[in-house]
Amino acid sequence: MRTRELVVVQVNATGNDPARHVALEVAAVSLVSGKSWDFTVPLTQEQLVDADPSTLRRNGYYRRGLADRADLSRPLLSGRIADLAGALAGNTLGGTAPEESADFLARLFRSFDIEPRWHPRLADIGALTAGAFGLAATSIPTFTACCRMWGIDFDADEPSAMTTAAAAAGCFHTLDQYNAVDVLHGSAPQPVKLSVVPDPVIRTHP
Repeated sequence: MRTRELVVVQVNATGNDPARHVALEVAAVSLVSGKSWDFTVPLTQEQLVDADPSTLRRNGYYRRGLADRADLSRPLLSGRIADLAGALAGNTLGGTAPEESADFLARLFRSFDIEPRWHPRLADIGALTAGAFGLAATSIPTFTACCRMWGIDFDADEPSAMTTAAAAAGCFHTLDQYNAVDVLHGSAPQPVKLSVVPDPVIRTHP
């Protein structure tokens, strides 16, 4: 039987409602090949007007100049989306909020006449971290907390989609190396540095 691969996906959107809002920034990292995808989707004036201002601020849409980074060539963008769709076909989509990312990504794919074909079971790093550390089902940690628990550096201030996807890939990779028996005997999970993980950002939290 074919073993599924894990592709970590992060979608930054214009709001939280996939039925109303749209993807504006997509990043993905394959844990098997290490290949990454990172592209910005141009917005129409109507989509920008309909966007949630607080979400755009959180994503750093204006500060990071995403409008200027957007790929205005539809054929080129279509090729990048098709390449990502091929990598996801039959494989597991994972991330910090995989259900939300999957909803936005499916809508984006279909707007380019590409049918999403990833496996229906998604991988949520928060839920998997809670299980690995024996936390209650009602105590699933935030993504920032997951990064701390797995020893992965993450800048939570207006993160790009790739910053988040790369940090999530680091968490998943460390999870793969995790041995619960060792932890029960006092050994902490060992941080893993991937080539796609940004330079360390050290922050002090009270």
